[in-house]
Order: sequence, then C-alpha cells, then structure tokens
Amino acid sequence: NIEKSERETRRRHKSSKTRSRNYNKKNRSVDWDRTRITNTEQQKHKRWIKEATETRRRGHTTTNRDDGAHTPDRTR
Repeated sequence: NIEKSERETRRRHKSSKTRSRNYNKKNRSVDWDRTRITNTEQQKHKRWIKEATETRRRGHTTTNRDDGAHTPDRTR
C-alpha cells in the first residue's frame, strides 16, 4: 500500500530529526569541513536504495542510525 509506505517514511524521517536534535544536545558536532557528498540520485526510490546500501557498507562509522527509507535484504 503506497499510503502506508509514505506514512512509514514520514515516521522514519521524523525519527531521524529527533536523533539529530539529541545528537546536538549531547554536545556532539558535525565537522562540516570534512563532510562530503558521496553520491547523488534524483529518483527517490533509487536514492533510498543507494543510501541504505552505503549506510550498511560503512557500518558503525556513519552517524545515520535509523533503518533508512529502504532496508535491503541481508545477503551476508
């Protein structure tokens, strides 16, 4: 169901915003000088898949702790 999927996506993004606020409250900061764009994608679903793949590939080195908009099946 598309509506259910969109609601779930909004819920996850809201959760990400909350985590971001908590991250800042804990006196942690992002080094914006070392921040870089690793990939771009205009199509939303392709971007979600790429984001989920990159987050999984980087593991604990990323600050993205949510499930992401798309969770690919684990193959390993």
